[in-house]
Amino acid sequence: MKKISIVMNIILISILFILTLYIVNEYNKMQTYLFNVNRRGVTITKYLKEDKEEIIVPHYILGKPVYSLEGTFCTTGGGGARLKKIILPEGIKDIGITTFSSCISLEEMNIPEGVTILEESSFMRCSNLERVELPSTLEIIEESTFFECYKLKTIKLPRSLEVIGEAAFGKCRSLKGIIIPESVKEIGENAFRECENLEKVKIPASVEKIGENAFLDSEKVEIITPKNSYAEKYAKENNIPYQNE
Repeated sequence: MKKISIVMNIILISILFILTLYIVNEYNKMQTYLFNVNRRGVTITKYLKEDKEEIIVPHYILGKPVYSLEGTFCTTGGGGARLKKIILPEGIKDIGITTFSSCISLEEMNIPEGVTILEESSFMRCSNLERVELPSTLEIIEESTFFECYKLKTIKLPRSLEVIGEAAFGKCRSLKGIIIPESVKEIGENAFRECENLEKVKIPASVEKIGENAFLDSEKVEIITPKNSYAEKYAKENNIPYQNE
């Protein structure tokens, strides 16, 4: 009987220990984020801490999957001033308007698979952002997504991408070259405006529309494109140097 009692006590203590860890962990999450819970899961609306350089956004809060970021991580009173790296869980599907805007210390970011849209201004004015890994599921980069990301040197666009929005890469002053995948149909107005070190942009025949001033004040740029493509016509009309593939 004593042996059974000891075993039961060990099991009870283990359960209490695990339960305590769970409660503490969930409490810490509630002290770190503001969030909403619905049938689909959890939407994080604000990051609250100020003292972290790296965070791992949780997969679950209160037992529900985190699937959406709709608030802001780096605004006055919202925390995030020192964030250099943010690791997102694979379950994230939606990155909302201005989510990481003005995260001025942010240096790198991996966008998980499953995300199809980077919404308007989601990384705008991340002035120290150097590296971004985009998912193979991404279809749309909306307006001003990477506007004024001054240190962004290179970015690999996925083959799933269809639209590059207005001013999406405006004032990315360190960007030197970019390859537009054959899936892209539209490049918005001012998309690469004032990218002063941009030298080569490869644009496929699939692109059917390039907005006004897409390369304005990007004085070093040369467009590489197939003969008789829309991009060739655009280059001629806007006095942009080009060469055929």
